[in-house]
Amino acid sequence: MKKLRVTIILSVLLGSLQGILALGIAWLLKAVADLVTGEPGHVEFSSFCLVAAGYYLLYLAIYWTSRRLDIRVMEKIRTLWKHDLFAGLLWQSEREHEKRRVGDVLSMFQQQMSTLMDAHYGSLFALVKNGVVMIVTLGAILILQWQTAILCAALFGVYLLLTKTINRKLTVLQEASIMAGAAERSQLVTLVDGYGTARDYGREAYFLGRYGSCVEKSARASFQLNFCYDLLGLLGGQLAPVTTFLILVGGGIMLETGTGLTAGSVLALTQLASSILGPLGSMGATLARIQSVGSLRTEFAAYRDTGVEGKLGWTDRQKLPALKSITLRNITFGYGEEAVLKDVSLAFQAGKKYAIVGESGSGKSTLLKLLLGQLVPWGGSLFWNETSYEKIGRGELLQNVCYVAQEPVIFHKSILANITLEEEGSLDGDRLATAMSLSRTDALREGMPAQELLILPARELSGGEKKRAAYARALYKDCQVLILDEFTSALHQELARELETGLLAADGPMVIHVTHSLSREMAARYDQVFCLREGRLAAVDFSS
Repeated sequence: MKKLRVTIILSVLLGSLQGILALGIAWLLKAVADLVTGEPGHVEFSSFCLVAAGYYLLYLAIYWTSRRLDIRVMEKIRTLWKHDLFAGLLWQSEREHEKRRVGDVLSMFQQQMSTLMDAHYGSLFALVKNGVVMIVTLGAILILQWQTAILCAALFGVYLLLTKTINRKLTVLQEASIMAGAAERSQLVTLVDGYGTARDYGREAYFLGRYGSCVEKSARASFQLNFCYDLLGLLGGQLAPVTTFLILVGGGIMLETGTGLTAGSVLALTQLASSILGPLGSMGATLARIQSVGSLRTEFAAYRDTGVEGKLGWTDRQKLPALKSITLRNITFGYGEEAVLKDVSLAFQAGKKYAIVGESGSGKSTLLKLLLGQLVPWGGSLFWNETSYEKIGRGELLQNVCYVAQEPVIFHKSILANITLEEEGSLDGDRLATAMSLSRTDALREGMPAQELLILPARELSGGEKKRAAYARALYKDCQVLILDEFTSALHQELARELETGLLAADGPMVIHVTHSLSREMAARYDQVFCLREGRLAAVDFSS
């Protein structure tokens, strides 16, 4: 609604400005014609030239300003649209994307969003603005010559009736064209996949015939659609010259018969009529463009609304009680129809260190996503102390949980900004020093002072160094649970051992570390080790 209000208010203001400019041009033409023809209203030619020059300078300044405003308005609306789209994508849980990453979905929508912006909000802006220009100009014509105003209004009505009929036809043709195009693509896939078999059986002619028929239907649907668009353009393009001709002929007859109409008035009416008929001639195509992206509007609205709903879980955050335990009771979860976790029950105690091991695909990362509230189990329940996860907002939960992903996100900012995610003025220096020491990010560049190191761009870091920066980010955050997904992968063996040893030796939050390999020696340092095998708890085996 905010975008709609911005669009309408600014289009009305700019339309009024441009309508007033149209009146000014008409006044100037009238004055020139009356001066040249020597009719009443004597003005010295030199004085008139000064007035005309001043007016044109003002006109150019206002015109340039209005064009700049047009651009700024569309930039503002596009920014609002992108903000809504990002919110709709980012506040949804992962299951809403049907296993697609947010980045993939966003990339898919970029081109659609540009189409929607141009065809809907851009066209709506032009439609309302041109409508205001027409109303202002029609009022001026009514004052000058009411007969001409009636003629313009009549043409306006006829044109709208024609465009309404054509637009109704366009809706039907658009649906037919979409269906025909989809059928053509489907037949093409069938042709490519099955043509070899059809040829072997001597049926290639049948296959090609079916595809040819489908192409013909698709081409016909596309042609009919384009024909209606062309018809709208033809109506709009011919409206202005025909009306201008009628006004000039009618004005000439009235001048000849001595009705009191001046030559300047005729030229002014012609100019004012063009200010109406130009926008009017584009209205049909503009309405058609707005109508053509109806499905996209619905799709984007759904993402925006889902984003608003998703955000509700992050608002009104309340501090969770001090952690005593996190419990999973009979958890089952899967993707599609295949269960990944099957009746898993686990208990984690505050302040203790846990490892979860298992082969790839055993359900380890899925278990972490359930602990983070990113996924909702098919069956069973999760509890923070004795409070069900269902009663805890995700924002409330993640205020108390730190997470180091297997492929951490590193922002295109400094190492300091990536670790703290805060402005420099609000840093906790002691906590930062501790986090850098435990993660060994203070040794990313041998011999470099910490102040110089922290301002380096994080994009210059290697894969292993990015892991250490992400680990430092989690340590810097004050939380009750630290969840790590293969955080020592991409590190050389000695450094990985050093970081894991430091993690287990330090007092602090509950630690849940997921890894696909764990030595017997390192396992002895954890309070408990769980093993997942094919989605179920199993005995830990160090033989491999």
